[in-house]
Amino acid sequence: MEKNIAITGLMIRHHAALDVMLELFKEKSEKETALAKKYFEDFKWELEKHIFAEERVIFKLCKYIDSKECKTVINLTEEHKKSLVILSKIEKDLASEEISNLRALLIRHRKVEEEILYPKLDSILNEGQKELVFQRINEISRLGEL
Repeated sequence: MEKNIAITGLMIRHHAALDVMLELFKEKSEKETALAKKYFEDFKWELEKHIFAEERVIFKLCKYIDSKECKTVINLTEEHKKSLVILSKIEKDLASEEISNLRALLIRHRKVEEEILYPKLDSILNEGQKELVFQRINEISRLGEL
């Protein structure tokens, strides 16, 4: 692992890749139903892995931060649940208006992570702890290869 790479940078790249995948799905959902299904499945798979990685790797680091950020982690976990509910609705109807709701939720969600949680972790974790986060994230998601 390259020294001094921030968790923030890694997860910003994850979020950007998910944004691209969601946008591709949205484009196809308006034009090509068969292709939209494939794009949706790819997006869903990566979002589910991303959520799993955050909750099992990053959010577990809550023990290192103060109660304010821990409340943030609880709220982020609730937003993950909402995202998965919306994903289920979209899966039933690929042309669903829920796509816009999901996109808005993900934008708000990532802002909190990128501006509050990840920078806080970058400032308090040592290089060894960060390296472990990178390894675990990369084990779970191909987005970690970005």
